[in-house]
Amino acid sequence: MTNEQQRREFYAKRIGTVYGVWKVINVEYCKGAERDQLWTLQCVKCGKVKTTRSCRAYIKGRMGHFCECMREKAEKQKKPTFAENMNQYQGEIIDGWKIVRYEIGRGFLCECEKCGRLSYKSAKQLLGGRAPKCLCRLHQTKYDETWIGRKYAHLTIVNVIAKKCKDNKIRSYFECACDCGNKCDVLPIRLIKYSKKCCGVECKYNNEKNKLEYGSQKHPLYSKWQNMKSRCENEKNDSYKYYGARGIKVCDEWQGREGFYRFFKWSLENGWEDGLTIDRINPDGNYEPSNCRYITLSENSSLARHSINGGRKTKYADILVNIDGKQCSIKEAVELSGVLYESVLYRVSKKGMTWQEAFDELIEKNKQKEYILKKYGIKMR
Repeated sequence: MTNEQQRREFYAKRIGTVYGVWKVINVEYCKGAERDQLWTLQCVKCGKVKTTRSCRAYIKGRMGHFCECMREKAEKQKKPTFAENMNQYQGEIIDGWKIVRYEIGRGFLCECEKCGRLSYKSAKQLLGGRAPKCLCRLHQTKYDETWIGRKYAHLTIVNVIAKKCKDNKIRSYFECACDCGNKCDVLPIRLIKYSKKCCGVECKYNNEKNKLEYGSQKHPLYSKWQNMKSRCENEKNDSYKYYGARGIKVCDEWQGREGFYRFFKWSLENGWEDGLTIDRINPDGNYEPSNCRYITLSENSSLARHSINGGRKTKYADILVNIDGKQCSIKEAVELSGVLYESVLYRVSKKGMTWQEAFDELIEKNKQKEYILKKYGIKMR
């Protein structure tokens, strides 16, 4: 038997053989390689007929189980995905969260049952009972709805809410309605323990003293009052050696919380304005109403206390010098002559000159400098 006859017999035996779901109906023999044979196959389940030249995959079982009818059946029997399983929870309420839908990569989109706030929660947290609570439910149970309706002074509690503070911590707040018609949010401790009486500084039920207490730390006089006490009482203050170390104190009338109110009232009655500074009439006296006044910064600098000539203490206002035949104070002499005050003070304190000698030397130097510049035509920049 020739090779061709053997091959024909081989393919004839394959007719009727079933490979997977495919049954061989016919094989058209062609001379040449195996891939040249044309195979006709029929699905035993749906009866679909198709032809192919690559029958090796069917014979070895690599493609014997694949037919469109089998694919459709597999899709019908396919298990639902995780996202599809999660969608079955849609509409359920778990720990105060109503599930709107499930989104791949983000989790459950939930709506708070109480306030309607939307938030994403992971399936592991929500179904495991560990989902974070809504902000409206985070306030302490100590302050619940039973507090609504209570009244403290002019404030009536209308709601209990939770707010995020400056330190990023969430705390309970009372939403209060004031008798003046305004609303405000108050910490429970301020309302109960410290007895906040009204909605704020501008409330018509707020008297002058309360307005001062509410806004004291923002008022310019508050910093002046604090600095005045620090100079006299705080040893770490840079100016303590000029005040507290010399025995200068703040009177008892201006001490304590009520002391600031009295200092504030005294300042307004004695001409305080923005830009004025407090000054002691007697430099060695204490800070007290009878020894203090408000003056400008320039007046204060002219009365500044300095130690010169071996520790002798004096004031600028008491020193007079002669400038172009005119008797004037140190401040006026500096302005008229155009010399630097630091240069004058250096000659007085370090070289032992008198004020008049220091001014005369500096004025003479300035005249010589101007003569040289004028002679050679040099212009000052």
